Amino acid sequence: METLESGSGRQPASDRDTERIDIPPSRYRRSGLDDPDVCVTVSGIVRQDGEDILTKANDIIKALGNDVLTQGQIMGATRLRSYIYDRPPLIEISFRNVEEKILVFRSKSLLKEKAPYKNVYIKSSKSHAERMIELNARTLG
Repeated sequence: METLESGSGRQPASDRDTERIDIPPSRYRRSGLDDPDVCVTVSGIVRQDGEDILTKANDIIKALGNDVLTQGQIMGATRLRSYIYDRPPLIEISFRNVEEKILVFRSKSLLKEKAPYKNVYIKSSKSHAERMIELNARTLG
C-alpha cells in the first residue's frame, strides 16, 4: 500500500473510488421536497420516457383552477421510486408554504371533472420512513 505524508491531500489508489464528498446539509434539500409540511404526492400519472416532471406538475396545478394557479407556486417536483410493480411512481410536488398546500387540497376535487385527471389523486406527502412503514405493514398484513 502506498504511504502518504500527512496533509498531502492525496489518497491511496484503493480509497479513491470510495471517497465521500462532504456537502453541507442545506445542499441535500431538493427545493423543499424533504419537508412533508409543504409537499403533496400525486398518484395516477403514468410514467413516460423523457418526461418533464415540472411540466406535469404545472399541468396538474392548472387543472385545479385559477385560484391555485395564481396563488400557488411550485418550488420543486420529482418522481419517487415505485415499490409496487403495477403502479406508476408517485410525483412529489413542493410549494412555498403550508397555505399553498392547503389551497391545493381545497381544490383537489376539481380534478375529477377533468377527463385526463379523473384517476389522479392528491395526498399529503410522507417522509421516506413513513412510506416504508406503510409498505411493510401492507406486505405483512
